[in-house]
Amino acid sequence: MVTEERATRGGCIREKGAELRTSVHVRTYGDSTLRTVVLICLSGCRVNESGLGTSQIHEPTDGGAAKDGTFGAAQAGRDGELDVGRIVTPDLPINAGGGGETGAGATFRAEDSGSRSENEGAAGRDGGATPDEKMVLSTGIPDVNHIDAAGVAASDGAIIAAVPTGTGRMADAGYVDAGGTSGTVGQTGTGGTTSCALDQFQAPERLTGLGPSGSNLYGPSLSADGKLLYFAARYSSNGSGEDIYTARRTEGSSFSSVESLDSVNTAYDDGTPSISADGLTLYFYSKRPGGKGGRDLWMTSRPTLQGSFGGEKPLAAINSSDDDHVPWVSADELTILWGSERGGSPDLYISTRSSKSEDFANPAVLGGVNGSSSREDRAALSRDGLTIYFISNRAGTLGDLDIWTATRSRSDVAFSGITNLKVVNTANSDIDVALSADETELFFSSNRAGQYDLYRSVRKCK
Repeated sequence: MVTEERATRGGCIREKGAELRTSVHVRTYGDSTLRTVVLICLSGCRVNESGLGTSQIHEPTDGGAAKDGTFGAAQAGRDGELDVGRIVTPDLPINAGGGGETGAGATFRAEDSGSRSENEGAAGRDGGATPDEKMVLSTGIPDVNHIDAAGVAASDGAIIAAVPTGTGRMADAGYVDAGGTSGTVGQTGTGGTTSCALDQFQAPERLTGLGPSGSNLYGPSLSADGKLLYFAARYSSNGSGEDIYTARRTEGSSFSSVESLDSVNTAYDDGTPSISADGLTLYFYSKRPGGKGGRDLWMTSRPTLQGSFGGEKPLAAINSSDDDHVPWVSADELTILWGSERGGSPDLYISTRSSKSEDFANPAVLGGVNGSSSREDRAALSRDGLTIYFISNRAGTLGDLDIWTATRSRSDVAFSGITNLKVVNTANSDIDVALSADETELFFSSNRAGQYDLYRSVRKCK
């Protein structure tokens, strides 16, 4: 453990309520990376006999390595002091300790070059932090600029910061702090995954700001951060053709800044987009030349989120001479679902692969959801693969097409317990279902108001 003597030997003695700042220095030795945290006392400190104002800490705390390779930070001492452990695995953030038994939640700042996120923790049961003595953790994470999750206080007052992954989604579990107690699961910002038990979806509301009234809108797909909506539209300005567009969320069900995805759209129908979790690959259907006939599944990619999509190619190994459309791809891009009319029956199909470097192949009928005389269409899976939402006109449908749901106990068995999601359905057509990354929002298209508009249903933690 980094003791009081060790932590203050090279610098200053920190009083309760002191404000500290750190500087993170990175050194690389072959394949290993060492980050050294230098504490700088900004206020509320007494300079020790060395006369220095900083303290370098090179040793891990008692917390030891967590399962992801990070070292947790020591919990604050009775005087509110904070000790920080070093990271032994590159690109993983520091976990900060919170106020001790009598510590008043001294301010702590961890700053890294290129820092783009700020997580704010609250004091634990015994921390007693005041609004002016907050805990702030900033980490430099490349290519992530939308992390706004707050760390949650454990019962002993230790602050555990939610750990972002490379795609901007929160890790599914908190980490063990130096005190040896399990941290609470990090809460997530928009687009993060959630670990709570979710309640039922509520009555939907129409999305606004997506173009002139009277236009037909289809195939919603929300980016993992929840900020950018991909969808298909038949606007009067582009005749009867279907094209792919994007719109930015302002808040809730309000969007703006509609833009045509010109690098992908053609003079032929292009629609029902499904954006990958990292935002770098788009799956869609198209009637352009180069497919096997009718509607075919295509994909396009880009090197960065700021780049343009290009290099469109058909998913030749799973397309057929009949219509293949309305794709959905899993967060890891190893599973794809779509609707196909091969064999004369409109059913749901699935294809999997072991890595993204492989092509999707060997299409198979999705077990447990296809009816013998009904139409099944666009589907979306929960992140654990145990719940599916899909479109069908089977017996019990309220209108022309409805959104249905089913579950399974394991990912290698068929779905069962098929249920009509009546809260969102009408006597019209409700189609093109999609889920947000955190599964708290359900998007779909419906012609309940005459033309096809996009709608959103929300659910919360129980």
